[in-house]
Amino acid sequence: MRKVLFIIVLLLNITILLHAQQVDEKIGNLIGQAKWFELQREYTIYKDSLSPFIHDFACSLLSYYFNEPDAPEKLGDMMNKHGQMLDYNSQLSYGYFIHSCYARMGQNKAAAAVLSDIMKQLEGHLDENMQLEYTDMLKSYQVLANEGEILQVQRPNKDVIIPITVDSVGKYKQKAIHLNAQINGKAQQFQLDTGAGHSVVSPEMAKECNMRIIRDSIRVGGLKIGYGQLAIADTFSIGDITIHKVPFLVLNMKTNNAAADSFMNSLKSLIGADLLVRLEEININFDSLQIKIPQETTPNPFGHSNLRFNNEHLWTIEVTNGTENLSMHFDCGATGSSLTEKYFKEHQNQIEQTGKQDTVRIAGFGGVMKKDIYKLPNFCVSIDSLEACLPEIFVYIDSDVPNVVVNEDGWFGMDLFYSYGSVLINLKDMYVKTTPKKQTDG
Repeated sequence: MRKVLFIIVLLLNITILLHAQQVDEKIGNLIGQAKWFELQREYTIYKDSLSPFIHDFACSLLSYYFNEPDAPEKLGDMMNKHGQMLDYNSQLSYGYFIHSCYARMGQNKAAAAVLSDIMKQLEGHLDENMQLEYTDMLKSYQVLANEGEILQVQRPNKDVIIPITVDSVGKYKQKAIHLNAQINGKAQQFQLDTGAGHSVVSPEMAKECNMRIIRDSIRVGGLKIGYGQLAIADTFSIGDITIHKVPFLVLNMKTNNAAADSFMNSLKSLIGADLLVRLEEININFDSLQIKIPQETTPNPFGHSNLRFNNEHLWTIEVTNGTENLSMHFDCGATGSSLTEKYFKEHQNQIEQTGKQDTVRIAGFGGVMKKDIYKLPNFCVSIDSLEACLPEIFVYIDSDVPNVVVNEDGWFGMDLFYSYGSVLINLKDMYVKTTPKKQTDG
């Protein structure tokens, strides 16, 4: 009997060991494929069965992508415990993640220290463009660190309601969200742009509002690499909320193309993701034309996150298209939704059979770009089973598009935002919840 029990226990231990190895491999593959939403779900199920290395590896990366407040500590612990198991490039990547977390949190002194250390380790190994990019980031962190604590939010003990307008912009009358705000006490109109990593003002607005220029020249990515300035608004007020020491990029958005500039004119002042994340939650209600910023954030009703950060401090939403999960750049500043080369390659036969080839011009900071596309008819996505549909969507067929979406399936643009009655964006627990549009008579 004891021998039988021993054999049963031995077989059970072997089964558990094989299961653990299989689970480690599964989680490792998801990390290697950068499937962060799927990793989040699988990690929740299997975290107690993982080896210490894979457990901490997954946990630390999830903390980075899903905006956990202790992400720098988790990333640092991973390096301290398991750094010897990571290759040189992975160790440098972890350093990059740590400095990015500090920058996202406004801790610029810490971000500068980590990035400076990375640059010393990479001295002589960076190509010219990467050296310029890292040097530029370091200078920005250093001048922002001199400002002390930035983006300090002062809010009342109540929900704040901000009126908005949804306006038609540009030659094709595409929709954009506008709201009124004050910079250093001077009233201005801004466009809400969840796809902009930085808030933006024009040179004219910076001068009119007496903003302090703290960097005369800063590299800015767009359709092309360009240059602007970095400025500080000592106060920025929306509704009853005042935010102190707010950084803005000062950019000339003109393209010297009349049709493009009729649209780009609306982008001369933007409230971007860097500012919005400090508000923790915004609920954009298209039915009542207002934004609600609650005193207390709304608990996550899903039990998981359908929103995450990417490596550019921008937001990616997970939606479903039929039975397929898609990751899309969450960008109400993009007037139209679209799909990337990644999506095209994975669905090429279907797109070539049902789509129609065309050419479009896209405008952004840095100029105008002409692109070959397919127009794919009748495209629908769902957020938590609530569906939004477009009569057609553009599909780009090459990778020469802004790199913020290079590893994603597309842009979730303003046309999809406006298909819903409201869009709640919670940046504390990283989720998006929508409601259907109210039906109107007639």
